[in-house]
Amino acid sequence: MKAMGGGGVCVQDRWRELLQVTRPHTDDHVTLFNDLHFLMASLGAKESATSQRLLEGLQELAREPGDNHQHQLAGTTGVAMCQALMEYDQGHYDRAVQLLYPLRYRVVNIGGSDAQRDVFNQLLIHAAVKSENKHHQKLGRCLLLERDATRPNSLLTGRLMRRALALHD
Repeated sequence: MKAMGGGGVCVQDRWRELLQVTRPHTDDHVTLFNDLHFLMASLGAKESATSQRLLEGLQELAREPGDNHQHQLAGTTGVAMCQALMEYDQGHYDRAVQLLYPLRYRVVNIGGSDAQRDVFNQLLIHAAVKSENKHHQKLGRCLLLERDATRPNSLLTGRLMRRALALHD
């Protein structure tokens, strides 16, 4: 079965193409922003060995970060964010929420623009909405209301709100 994107477009080949660009940099660990996006590519391409290697390398750097700010951030933010991505990918939405929610205000530290980091807020919302935990589902609705207030008239937010209502009504 082919992996389909939100618009019904097959994205599996796109993930594989992206992985060809990112895989050579799996062990670089230059910035957490890059590592997280490289992990998305390996997860999307279903390359679990690459995903695991990236996480383990980041965990190792977090144990002895020295003066490297990015490696210090790996211990406080990056490893948990990587684990959350992996948990979500495996359908463990409760665990993804538990890992991501405490970090939502620290994501800014990984770099990138607000728009680029928004993928992690979207991930938290999706995980909360898909979670079997009723508290997480309520959190998802609250996060959607917050998103709607800060991004009025967002088509994406509207779609997410409709999806949340459809899942839990």
